[in-house]
Amino acid sequence: MNGTERQNYRGNEVAMPWRAASFPAGKQGIAAVLNSEAALAWAACGAFEWVALGYLAVSSALIAAFAENIVHPLKLLGVQALAAALILILCRMEARKPTEASACPTAAHKFWHFWRHWYPHLFFLFCFEELGKLVHLVTPGWQDARLIAADYLLTGVHSAVWLEQFATPARNDFMQFAYLTYFTYLLVVGGILYYRRDWRGYWSVMTYSAAGYAIGYGIAILFPIESPWFSMAGAWHGSLQGGGRVAAPALALLGDAALGDVHVRFDGVGTLSLRGRCIGGNGDGDVGLPDRRLADEDARRRRDGA
Repeated sequence: MNGTERQNYRGNEVAMPWRAASFPAGKQGIAAVLNSEAALAWAACGAFEWVALGYLAVSSALIAAFAENIVHPLKLLGVQALAAALILILCRMEARKPTEASACPTAAHKFWHFWRHWYPHLFFLFCFEELGKLVHLVTPGWQDARLIAADYLLTGVHSAVWLEQFATPARNDFMQFAYLTYFTYLLVVGGILYYRRDWRGYWSVMTYSAAGYAIGYGIAILFPIESPWFSMAGAWHGSLQGGGRVAAPALALLGDAALGDVHVRFDGVGTLSLRGRCIGGNGDGDVGLPDRRLADEDARRRRDGA
């Protein structure tokens, strides 16, 4: 064996213990990789993710503390954890950009970049739908009576009933149109900023919106309100009427989506319910889902018309 072969042999002897030591540490290596990826994912998060993950953490803590007030608390906690994991995965995957500054973004990076910027809208929808399960998490009963009493103490009248005198078909149409389309404004503004590649402006809008939604949802959880339509039933002098029947049908919201109880009336069409998965018709040829509350409203509406 010449000198060169001896050196190579000794070099292999030195390398072998390092390779052998890596196998027993396999489990530790996996844990280290997971910790590293989690750290990188957290580092890739921005202000929006801090607000979103903070909301999920606080709501999860409330679910754990008041688990006896809701059905399937463990399932809700699992869904919360899954939502948080998806957010971190999106942030981590989008952060894997091409290493060279001159390299063109790959199709995969474009995919993750798109969803990293547009998932906030899905997150808002998720929180809105989940609120139906959390609305009685802390307070089992409705708190409308407290607000009604406060209104009467301040004004000397029931404000919701007093404002009824200013209702007109045109105003009703405008208010219902504004209410039922407000969520599209964020899509439009976000789309414009995304097209302009104004990332600072885009994430500023998303973060401020997330903070506003989180505050509103927190109030809804701690102080749930059913709405005057239900809490003051029988106090109204008549149902709201819309003006447009073709271009802009009059819409009257009969419920609250946070409760899974959304009913929308289209003048000349009937009542549509977003609570069920099928649509039926009533005896008058209107379209609607059979529902006792809707049936009572239809009967009262016919009496008013008569």
